[in-house]
Amino acid sequence: MKNLNRYAALIIVLLFLFSCKKDNHETIADPVPEKVINYQDSISFSINDKQYTFDDKYSYGIGNQPINIKRSATVINNGKLAYETGGYYWYGVQDSTLYSVVYKVLSRQAANTFSIDFTKKFADKTLQGGIHLLYPKSNLEVFKLGKQSFAVDLDKENTLEGISINLAGADINKSLSTDVPGFSILIRSDLKNDIQNNSTFEITKIEQLKDNIYAIEAKFEVNLFDIDAKQYRLKNGFMRLVTNVVPGNGGTL
Repeated sequence: MKNLNRYAALIIVLLFLFSCKKDNHETIADPVPEKVINYQDSISFSINDKQYTFDDKYSYGIGNQPINIKRSATVINNGKLAYETGGYYWYGVQDSTLYSVVYKVLSRQAANTFSIDFTKKFADKTLQGGIHLLYPKSNLEVFKLGKQSFAVDLDKENTLEGISINLAGADINKSLSTDVPGFSILIRSDLKNDIQNNSTFEITKIEQLKDNIYAIEAKFEVNLFDIDAKQYRLKNGFMRLVTNVVPGNGGTL
């Protein structure tokens, strides 16, 4: 399948090279300064009574995707092309964009990676930027207090907005996601978009630390699925991320 780049980074400062599930995702370093040391990044939860902890954020990214993607048998001139697969062209609606803010956090104790996408639909006319990347004035337009929805069809139809979590690593021994399992919009499981109906992700704190630097905290309990659609329950989830909320600053503090 031929994908358009999902993420077009504004500023790229790579601390080191890495591989990830979404290989068309460009990333930006997002270090935590000493002046906010009391607000270090922290993510923890349990799966099958085993505790996992992540405390080393190593990348940040922002990006765009088309929304409400549907197939077309022919090329649509000036259409928002998302994919070419299965002998079809897949286009999103012309005047809107799914904006994403993405963080990846490592476990220092094991070779595990936690990735979280915060996504929100915007009318293109409300966003800044140009042909390659559109973005809001502040990521605070994406981070909102309270319970969040789940973008379970992310990288497929993109009809939804909200949270998408991906978990991988040697200690976990497989890749797990809150999304509907599948390799593409065509090759996927039979699970529907209701897979997180008994789940919750709640942003409990948005605290300004200095200028555009904020601490974002959340608690969560969600369903995770492997590529074969086997379900796992993530419990007692806690997240704290410290970040610059100005998209043009690339998340650096």
